[in-house]
Amino acid sequence: MDPVGIIAAAGITWLTFKVLEGGFAIKPGQVETNISGRAIGLAILSIAAAILITRQVSAGLALVIGIAIHEFGHVAAYRAMGHDDARFRLIPFLGGVAISNKLPKDQLTDFYVAIMGPGIMLAPLVISGVAAEMLATTAPRVAALAQIMFIITGVINFFNLLPLWPLDGGRILRTITFTWSPVASRFITLGMSVALAVWAIYAKLPLIALVAFFGFRSARRIATINRAQAPMLPREAVMAGIAYLAALAAHGLAGMSLIAHILSR
Repeated sequence: MDPVGIIAAAGITWLTFKVLEGGFAIKPGQVETNISGRAIGLAILSIAAAILITRQVSAGLALVIGIAIHEFGHVAAYRAMGHDDARFRLIPFLGGVAISNKLPKDQLTDFYVAIMGPGIMLAPLVISGVAAEMLATTAPRVAALAQIMFIITGVINFFNLLPLWPLDGGRILRTITFTWSPVASRFITLGMSVALAVWAIYAKLPLIALVAFFGFRSARRIATINRAQAPMLPREAVMAGIAYLAALAAHGLAGMSLIAHILSR
C-alpha cells in the first residue's frame, strides 16, 4: 500500500469538505434535491447517452457520476454562500447544469462557485488514481474501473476549465480579467464564446455549437452582470488565477492519455 497516496487522498478530501463547509448541510424545510419526473427522465437519458458516447457501460457510468459530482460541487458552493435554492440537472449529451435563482453577490463568490465544480473533483481524482495503483495486482478489475474514473474525471474537468465561455474556465477568466479591465473582460468573454463556436464547428460537434450559441447570447448581457457584482481585489484575482491554473494542470495531467488520443484523431 502506498501511504503517501493514502495521506494525499485523505488530505484533499478533508480540504474539500473544509472549503465547501456549510454547502453540504440542508436547512430545515429546504427541498434537498427538487426531484421531479422530468429530472428523473433526464438522468436516465443522460446515463444512456453517456454509455452511447463512450461505448462502454463502465465508462458511461463513470462519466455520469463524474458530471453529477462536478455539478454538485457548484451546488454546494452556492449553498455555502447562502443560495438555499441551488440544485442541478443532468442534460443528455451536454453534461449538466447547476441552477440558482439568484446571481452571486460579487465576482469572488462567482469565482468560488465556478471553481468548485472542478475543485470538488480533485478528491475523486486522487482517490481513484491511488486505488488504481494500489489494487493493480490484488484486484485488477476494480483497479481498471478506478483507472477509467481517474482518466474520465481528468478529461471532463480539463475540458470544462478551458477558457471558453460559458464553460467554468470562461466564467473564471471573466471574473479575473474584470479586476484589471472591465471593458477587456467583456470583449474577452464574447471572444471566448466565438472561440467555442469555431472549435465546435471545426470538430463537427453540433451540440457544443448549440452551447456556444446560447453562451454568446448570455455573453452579450455580461455588462449587466458586471455592473451588479463588485470585482475581486487584485490580490484575490492573483490567488484565483493560481487556483485555476493548479486545477487545470491537475486534471490535464490525469486525462493526458485520453486527451492526446482525442487530439490525434
